This record gives sequence, C-alpha cells and structure tokens, in this order.
Amino acid sequence: MYLLLADQCPREPLRVAGKITDWPGHSPEQLKAMQANLEQLKRLSIEAIED
Repeated sequence: MYLLLADQCPREPLRVAGKITDWPGHSPEQLKAMQANLEQLKRLSIEAIED
C-alpha cells in the first residue's frame, strides 16, 4: 500500500509520498459496519460530494 498526498490544486495528480508496509487494515467487523453505513446513505439518497 502506498501513501498518496493530494497537493493544493485538486486537478493535479496525486503524489506518492511513501510506502506503507505495516498497516494491518480494517477488521471484518469494521468493513461490515462501513458497508452497512454506505447502504444506509444510499437508501437515504445521500451521495458523496465530489469536488
């Protein structure tokens, strides 16, 4: 996994700042909760903001 940084201008490409070698990731329970939250937002017609 790589650490990506966005510069001030959102139209510029992301910059690779380093490689993450020891990130354990999310537990299956956390992933399930995040997915359930996304499904709830979709049911409520709440969309992501893409600026």
